Amino acid sequence: VVLQDFSAASDVLYPYPEITSKLDRVDGNGKLTLCKRGKSSEHALMHVSGKALVYSNHFQKTDSSGIWSNYLPDTSQVSTDSFTVHIQPTDEFGPTLFLTQVPPGAKRVYVECNLLTPTLGTSLNIDLTLDHNGERIYYRGQSFKAKAAGEWFRFQVMFLLPKHPEGATLKLYPWNRDKASWRIDYINVYVQE
Repeated sequence: VVLQDFSAASDVLYPYPEITSKLDRVDGNGKLTLCKRGKSSEHALMHVSGKALVYSNHFQKTDSSGIWSNYLPDTSQVSTDSFTVHIQPTDEFGPTLFLTQVPPGAKRVYVECNLLTPTLGTSLNIDLTLDHNGERIYYRGQSFKAKAAGEWFRFQVMFLLPKHPEGATLKLYPWNRDKASWRIDYINVYVQE
């Protein structure tokens, strides 16, 4: 089986999480992944290695490092941790990761998070931008629809980065284009070569 790296997380793992118990990664070239029958983990299948830089936020408190912004911890409705972020219908964007120095060799960004919405079929975008010297050099958004209403579900997306100059900045954020209510329990972002 061959998977396209960009769409495998959102188009295969998200709707069919049980696929990791049926496929094992054999090899890949950064754009396509060759798999065989077997048993794997989500990270192994998506080739998220231990060498990745990981930026996690479990929303326990506001971030003093300046890497994460645009959120307030909330305890009213939780999944795995004791805090979440509530994106209200009036909020256009949610928690934002801002990296001022993207590693020049970074080629992939893998995102995983737990989400909740009370409305079935509501769309949310996960958007990524790369800028250099004030100019946008890359934009990619991945839209998806909630597969459950009132239940926590896991979402994953992979972004393949173009070659970029040293000093490029990266922003990753949810765009609430449907003006719906969303909760995020945690978010892990893996940046890797």
